[in-house]
Amino acid sequence: MFMLTACIFAAPHETEKLALLLEYCRWLDGTELHVVRAPEPKGLVYPGISNWAYKTICREMAGQPFMYVEVDSPPIKKGWLKAISQEYDAEVFQRTFLWADKFAPPHDRIGGIGVAPYNADEIIPDGIVHDGFDGWLLEHHPELIAGTPLIRHSHSLFDPSSGKPAEPHRFPRDYGIIGDEAVIFHADKTQSLIPFLRRMAACTC
Repeated sequence: MFMLTACIFAAPHETEKLALLLEYCRWLDGTELHVVRAPEPKGLVYPGISNWAYKTICREMAGQPFMYVEVDSPPIKKGWLKAISQEYDAEVFQRTFLWADKFAPPHDRIGGIGVAPYNADEIIPDGIVHDGFDGWLLEHHPELIAGTPLIRHSHSLFDPSSGKPAEPHRFPRDYGIIGDEAVIFHADKTQSLIPFLRRMAACTC
């Protein structure tokens, strides 16, 4: 059966968050994330450093599609990677990025966790520093983006008057935004969703 490799970059400033996510994925259903490590270039800041990290994974995984995750994108359900792998038919999506299908523009345009195609390294250029790789792709190649309800993205809570990001999501307060179809969520910047899901699992045993 076709199965994607789930990849994550080990950023030095996210060591503790990465360790929590890795342990949680093992606890949830035994999934082992493929951790990509490389010395970070000096002088790069966000979003350039994040784009560089994504490109580093693309180069390592060149020739095969992969599932890209970040420390703030915890899986929600057992079998999450299998479900996304089944959705991502290699024959149909061989040149397509598979991301979440719901966003809240203009400030929350898109979120890049999800499946990258086998030739992502050829599509995403080096040196993007003024936007995320996901925003670049949305602007230059929207035809290469497919959406799925299996991936749920919500950047944060937004100020109703300005529409701009106001504060990160916190769980269980914001659990209702995820919905029933999603198997993975982004962005849990506080990492409060992981302990909440573990408590829920303990209560249903």
